[in-house]
Amino acid sequence: MYRTEIKDRILEAANADLQYRGLVAKLQQRERPQTKESYTLGTDGLLLYKNRVYVPNVQELKLAILKEMHNVTYARHPGYHKTVAAIKSHYFWPGMKREIIEYIARCMESQKVKAEHRHPAGLL
Repeated sequence: MYRTEIKDRILEAANADLQYRGLVAKLQQRERPQTKESYTLGTDGLLLYKNRVYVPNVQELKLAILKEMHNVTYARHPGYHKTVAAIKSHYFWPGMKREIIEYIARCMESQKVKAEHRHPAGLL
């Protein structure tokens, strides 16, 4: 599912994110967070949102996940939809889709391999 290095970084970053700590505290006290979404605690101590790892609001950590999931050798910089699907299957953070769009827009390799969609030239 996710690499141990990323898991360790998430657990470390959780201490710096007040919202993350608040959700974990409520779950540990057997309270349900005051939201409609389903949050749970994993057996490894990670906060889960709909069975996906909740990523703390630490930009370096989110960037590491984006790099890992988008810059994969076998996929040659997949586009937005494939990158969102890959990340969404394992991770969650608020504003995730917007950050993925911005990351891909700044990715020079993605811009090079992106197919151009042009209409055929007309008759002369």
